[in-house]
Amino acid sequence: MVPQRLLPFRRGRALRFDRWCHQLPYRSSAHRLLWTERGLACLVRAGWDRALLSVDGASGIEARSPAGQRLMGLAATPAGDAVAIVHEHPDGARLATFGRAPAARVYPERHYDVTLATDGERIVLRGHLAPPTVLPWSLAARTPWGGPCDGLASVQAVDGAVLVLSRTAASLRAWDGAAIATWPLPRPDAWLAAWHRATPVVFAGGELLLWDLASGRTRSLGAARSYPDGSVAPDGRWLVIDRVGPQGRGLELWDLREPALVERLPTRGRACTCAFSPDGAVLGVAIGDDLFLLRVDVPGVTVR
Repeated sequence: MVPQRLLPFRRGRALRFDRWCHQLPYRSSAHRLLWTERGLACLVRAGWDRALLSVDGASGIEARSPAGQRLMGLAATPAGDAVAIVHEHPDGARLATFGRAPAARVYPERHYDVTLATDGERIVLRGHLAPPTVLPWSLAARTPWGGPCDGLASVQAVDGAVLVLSRTAASLRAWDGAAIATWPLPRPDAWLAAWHRATPVVFAGGELLLWDLASGRTRSLGAARSYPDGSVAPDGRWLVIDRVGPQGRGLELWDLREPALVERLPTRGRACTCAFSPDGAVLGVAIGDDLFLLRVDVPGVTVR
């Protein structure tokens, strides 16, 4: 039975409600959605010291820090078969892996939130005491990528590689650290709102910007606040994004070929996390305790 709290999403005309998947763990916070061979997976921060990865409603991988130590960062493999967490430790921070080849390592680190990514064999970690670092899955050694990090902002797994953001540039690297491509950010301290290999969407200077990587030019999608988060369809046509704008908070569907706002669904002030499926047919959405699917249904347009 679909919860009554999802009524605003069932009223969408262009963003059509498909089905409710399941309820996320109590007091959880969706960190990231990913599509695996087994279906839609949701990595959640389930409390102060625990992370949980569930795949399409099935019981998944639980990663918990010992002695209730605070989680500082979490990541899951694209295949959804392992979880890595970083948590506070008396000697700095402890990096631990769960699922595939469990292991742990303690290293010096300040107790600030960090970002990390893993492909199942290696981990890329953005810390506060070192540049981006690749750690073998065994955690037996530590091999820096090298080069200045220039105020590293975040790392995340995209397109089978690692996207590294600093205050001035975005770079795509292979998991062994080899550079694939680098682009100067259109504005200093731009925040990545949604990734696409041709036209990512960034948030900078109070605006949401469509960024053409080939030319470096941007087009404004209007005012925004509070670090928007969204997903671009694989073909680059559609953007669905959770944005706080002049009308309040809502989940918006944009046609990026115009660009034009097609539909906006109010979210009652609650933050959303979303991700298009690899074929672009459906969109996974997590909000509060709920995980569900939407479809883009625009008359005269075939969504692939």
